[in-house]
Amino acid sequence: TRAGSAASATPPRAASGGATDAAPAPALATLEVVTRPPGARVVVDGAPAGTSPVVLRDRRPGKVALVVQKDGHAPLARAVDLAAGQHRTVELVLEKKGGATAPRGGFLTARTQPYSVVFLGGRRLGETPFAAVPLPAGRHVLVFKHPGRPPVTRTVTIRAGETTKLAFEL
Repeated sequence: TRAGSAASATPPRAASGGATDAAPAPALATLEVVTRPPGARVVVDGAPAGTSPVVLRDRRPGKVALVVQKDGHAPLARAVDLAAGQHRTVELVLEKKGGATAPRGGFLTARTQPYSVVFLGGRRLGETPFAAVPLPAGRHVLVFKHPGRPPVTRTVTIRAGETTKLAFEL
């Protein structure tokens, strides 16, 4: 019975994380890619990753090269930074090929410290930082939300064919 009680002392140590000298595994991230329209081919770091919408789990933290392609639409590329343990959703709007020659809208690039989720009306634009999100030309009221902080409202003017940049601390 002594051997039995010595063996029973081992499982609680294993249940609390195993050997104390082992380095903890790095926290992995999740990347969710949503496109409008859906059904775009998603390529991550040069490898096919499925058709949007797609959730890519167990990703190593760091920079990710993302490309989405759909027949009849211009391909779109983004560099995305993933933090350890983060669940990041990237929403990309694909532009149709062969549309009007004059641009009807412009683009928004936003960076906040700390990160925030950005809304235009009830529509979620994405999580900062993001670059070149297409928006119609005109004035827009954006709401930047971060857990534990009050929402911040900013009004931006988007000009056709131009990129408007926002960078501020919440």
